[in-house]
Formats: sequence, C-alpha cells, structure tokens
Amino acid sequence: MLNVVRENGKIVGFDISRKFWGTGHDGGELLNSEGKMCCLGFYSLACGASKDRIYGESYLSSVRADLPKKHIESTQWLAKETNSKLFEATNIEYLLAEVNDDTEKTYKTRSKKEARIKTIFAQNGITVNFVD
Repeated sequence: MLNVVRENGKIVGFDISRKFWGTGHDGGELLNSEGKMCCLGFYSLACGASKDRIYGESYLSSVRADLPKKHIESTQWLAKETNSKLFEATNIEYLLAEVNDDTEKTYKTRSKKEARIKTIFAQNGITVNFVD
C-alpha cells in the first residue's frame, strides 16, 4: 500500500517503493506491463488515480482530468489546464520524467536519481521517501 501524507487535504508527502520503481529501461510509463512505475506514477496514485487509469500512460497530465477533484489542485505544478478537459505537461513534469528515465551519463545511479527526484518534489512542497 502506498503511504501518502496529507495536510488539509493537500498531498505533502508520499513513498516510492524501490521494488516497483521503474527507471530507464523498465520505466517510461506511469505503470508498465511489468508492474513498474516511474516517480510520476507513484504520485498519480497518491493523487487518487487508479492503476487501470495510469497503465501505459507517460505523464500525469494525461490522466489529470480523471483525478478526484480534491486532488487536481495538488497537481497544478505538473500539469496546466488548456481547457476544461485537457491538460498539458509543464517543464517540471518533463524534468521529472527525464531524471527518472535517464539512461545516459547525467544520473548513472539510482541514488543520484533518487536525490534529484526528492529535490524537485521538495521544491514544490512535497516530501518523497524511497523505501525498500
């Protein structure tokens, strides 16, 4: 079960399970066929998305319109509204996906990816804990 911390209904923290965390070759989707999720997949679940809804999707902005209304505000920093039903990814969402799935030289180790992902979320008021 995903541990989520809320204050006044707003998500301020969540856990990422290393066992189910997909990065690089086994990442690239919020939830893939191997049951692996990128950091945005874990955050999508924290925001109330179902596993069925995030399966095969690449960005939270793709599923934001289907989130419970009380959690849509928690995702403003990742997905901006283009009209009442469509959302577009922000540069921060692209950055999180890039860090999570990097297979090149920038984030060679999982520990470097973890540190950068934690920093990006923290800059937006959310504490991320990576757990075994």
